[in-house]
Amino acid sequence: MALTNPSPPSCYARDIRSVRSKGKHCSHFSIRLLVSTNEFVNPFLPRSSGEAVRNPGPCVHISQDKQGIGKYSESSALTCSTLNFIGRDGRSTCISIIGEVKEMLKEIFTAIDTYIRPLSQPVAVKVLESEENISKARFPTEAFGHRMAICQGIALVRRFGWKIAFHERDWGCPVGMSLFGFGEERTPEMEAEIACPLYTGTHEAGIALQRAMPQFSSDAARTVVLAGLSRVDFEPDVIIIYGMPFQIARCIQGAQWEDGKPLISEFSGRANCAYEIITPMQTGMCRIIIPGGGEKAFAGTQDCEMSFAIPHNKFESFTQGLEATHKAGANRIPTPLLSITAEPMMPPQYDNLAKSLGIKEK
Repeated sequence: MALTNPSPPSCYARDIRSVRSKGKHCSHFSIRLLVSTNEFVNPFLPRSSGEAVRNPGPCVHISQDKQGIGKYSESSALTCSTLNFIGRDGRSTCISIIGEVKEMLKEIFTAIDTYIRPLSQPVAVKVLESEENISKARFPTEAFGHRMAICQGIALVRRFGWKIAFHERDWGCPVGMSLFGFGEERTPEMEAEIACPLYTGTHEAGIALQRAMPQFSSDAARTVVLAGLSRVDFEPDVIIIYGMPFQIARCIQGAQWEDGKPLISEFSGRANCAYEIITPMQTGMCRIIIPGGGEKAFAGTQDCEMSFAIPHNKFESFTQGLEATHKAGANRIPTPLLSITAEPMMPPQYDNLAKSLGIKEK
């Protein structure tokens, strides 16, 4: 059964993305929403025959295993792997990584490590609309016996390389949890109470600040998965880099290399997780983030650190931009220190010693 112009319903394949590989484009299915066995198989496969669905040209095969679970298998042009998970409702679910995606993530990590040289590992972020049991992930309530703020999860990932996942019961920061779409809609009175007097001088200003914050709609982020980019086993929605100011400046240069547009970011001095994850996912644009008090207090972010968020659609251009701007030579890490080759200027008290040693003329 061939699909000449495949366009599966959004509930089965969230998007069909064009992947660039060595200058060529090839289309493939990118299953980003976890789906159940029956939902995954029925639109494409006869339950009895296990017939594969083939996309002409560079293709991905979708077939059934002995248990009737839809799986990807290797094709002539693409290779991919499937991570299977069992949801709390007993459904078999999966996240698939296409071969080109694996290679792309490897290239991004290499570029960041080579041209940015951050002191901590870049963090890959995946946001799922359903609550899933993520393989090999530490859930805060299970691993540590208590809830945690998501900035703490990010800190654990970037410093120790762990894989951390958050369900509703794992969130310990009420502001971040609310912005990620949990709970009922906040009333104006609650909005004012959250922000005033901690961040604003009046209740009206507090309401305005809260309503200007980025946030997901209800049930948009039932599972948030965090992992070190060097060992990621899923296709990220966002990559977060922590660094010192000039390292973030190099990120900016890489991000604007393709279109020349200066980056625009919003700062509120709080709720960094919203600006690191929600904003880039909603806008499709890179963002600069200045750590707020909560991240410093709970996640241990240092005074010299700030962060940079890259959405999925900017991965390729960002990687190319980092390499190109490095090769151009004006901005590099380590930074060329022009004075390091200059003749040193010594205090006059050293003149007689310098003359006796022949450094200066008598």
